[in-house]
Amino acid sequence: MRLLPLLLVLPALGGCASECDDPTRVEGTWAVWHHLTNVGAEGGATVDEAYPSYEVFANGWSRWEITWSKGSTGSIEIKDAAERAGAYGEPIAQNYQVTMKSAEDNCNRIALSFASEFATVSRTNHVFTYVADLTWTGDAFAGTYTYDDTWSGNGLTGALTGGVGELRAVRQDEGFETGFAR
Repeated sequence: MRLLPLLLVLPALGGCASECDDPTRVEGTWAVWHHLTNVGAEGGATVDEAYPSYEVFANGWSRWEITWSKGSTGSIEIKDAAERAGAYGEPIAQNYQVTMKSAEDNCNRIALSFASEFATVSRTNHVFTYVADLTWTGDAFAGTYTYDDTWSGNGLTGALTGGVGELRAVRQDEGFETGFAR
């Protein structure tokens, strides 16, 4: 009789572990909102006045396609409308190799990081580092991120250093329309 309560608890203990072992649980299409929260704040991020923040995926809406290969690596394809980013006016989809790792104390807390480069519609080229601490809830995820970016173009150069922001994402099901170019 003493074993009965233990037998009922054991299957529940394995639930999170099996979910954590499957990084593909976050695969799919996501509408992602980024908001840099410390630009212009005292002690906050430093940024050049000419920085094209409205064209950078880390500030505003974008559509992400997330896929995972094995282990803790995968890719994020960031798709933005042509007016936001692109090969000088063309709709763009840029792929980034990312690292994802679940926290030991909470399998739905995910560390996500990647570094790469991209070009914007106003002909600026960016080299960036992005690190996020996210909580996944099944059909959404949210968290905070850091973003550093050096850029050049149109005779200008500059940087955004120490950017910190908030991220919210909602899974896009078939028929869910965000207005992004497909």
